[in-house]
Amino acid sequence: MTREPGSEADSQFTDYYRQHYAEVHAYLSRRCSERDLVLQAVAETFTVAWRRLDEALTGGRPWLYRTARLSLNNALRTERRQDRVARRSADQGVQSRRGDRGAEATTVESWGVREVLGGLPERDQEVLMLAYWEDLAVAEVAAALGCSAGTAAVRLHRARARFKRAMAANAGPLTDFRPAPLGCAIDKESLT
Repeated sequence: MTREPGSEADSQFTDYYRQHYAEVHAYLSRRCSERDLVLQAVAETFTVAWRRLDEALTGGRPWLYRTARLSLNNALRTERRQDRVARRSADQGVQSRRGDRGAEATTVESWGVREVLGGLPERDQEVLMLAYWEDLAVAEVAAALGCSAGTAAVRLHRARARFKRAMAANAGPLTDFRPAPLGCAIDKESLT
C-alpha cells in the first residue's frame, strides 16, 4: 500500500512508531539475545503495522506484541533454516556465518529467573512475560494471545504456579511468592 508523504496516515504511523518503538524493542530483546534478529523482528513488526495501520491503532499494545511475537518467530525460523544451510556448507568445507553470541548477565539472570523461565513450556513463558515484563493487564494478555480474558487468567494462574515450583526447585523455597503484574487488579484471595 502506498501512502502520500505528509498524509494523515503517514503522520499517524510516525507518531505510533515513535510511541511504541522502545516498547517493541524491549519486548523482543527479552525474548531473544541476538541483536540482529531483534532488529529484524522490530522492522517487520512496524512494516506490518504500516500495512495494517487501522488495526494497529485500534489494537493497542496487545496487537503490537502479538505481531512482534509472530515477527520474531518468523525471524527465528529463517535463522534456523540459514544455520542448517550453513552447517551443510561447513560439512563441505565452507565456514559458518554465525559467530559466538551470548547474552549479558543481568540481575534477572543472576537470580536464575531467566533459566527457570526458559525451562517452562513456551505457553507459560509467554503469558508470564506479557503480564510481568510487558506490564499488560489480563484483558490485554488475552488479546495478545488471542484468547478470552478468563482463559488468560487461568493460564497466568497456572503458569505462576509452575514458575513458583520451578524457582523453589532451582533456588530453594520462596516465601509467599505471589507477584501481581503492574496494572493488574488481582487480589490475593482470588489466587488461592
